[in-house]
Amino acid sequence: MELFFVYNANSNLTIKFFDAVHKIVSPSTYDCELCELTHHSLGARKAWKEFVGKSKIPIQVWNKDRFVQKFEKEYEFPVVLIYDNSGFTCILNKIQLESINGLDELFVLLNKKTSQIGLE
Repeated sequence: MELFFVYNANSNLTIKFFDAVHKIVSPSTYDCELCELTHHSLGARKAWKEFVGKSKIPIQVWNKDRFVQKFEKEYEFPVVLIYDNSGFTCILNKIQLESINGLDELFVLLNKKTSQIGLE
């Protein structure tokens, strides 16, 4: 089993540049709640990097264009998914991510969700 974090951002360098500018100039209108939680204008938040590095569950982080190309799955991005032998299951959708106030809350919710499905 693995956790997949799929951002509502594309991997193209030009788009990444404009996304970075957008986050700085008008962060309230940026359309990736997961990006807002895990990154600041200078890159990934320290707590996020530590979480990914220490997780007992393997974590994959994807941009939406590469995810859709590789897995041929469409979701309303951003999204957090669990992948196992039966495929992908959404555990946090865009609307749920919008309601999270900070990384600590995200981590608590992820722990709750993963323990509910027997991943701890």
